Amino acid sequence: MITAAQMRTARALPGMDWRNPAAAARSTIPALRRMEAAHGRVRGPVNIPVKTIESLKCAAVNLIAGDRRGVHRRIDSIPPTVAA
Repeated sequence: MITAAQMRTARALPGMDWRNPAAAARSTIPALRRMEAAHGRVRGPVNIPVKTIESLKCAAVNLIAGDRRGVHRRIDSIPPTVAA
């Protein structure tokens, strides 16, 4: 399962507000705010974090599980720099 810190970071990385993940998870913005405000692991109905993770993956954000939890943005999602 993911942590609240991962969820906050993953949503902020692509500059998403709460509307997109809430709509994807078929949840409410206050429910996502409560999850992000938690300490440690995200609690709530299992389908909400799962659907939220799926919406974040569509925004090219991956969550890393295990001992070294984290968040990263996929390189293929970053537009190439235009050479001057």
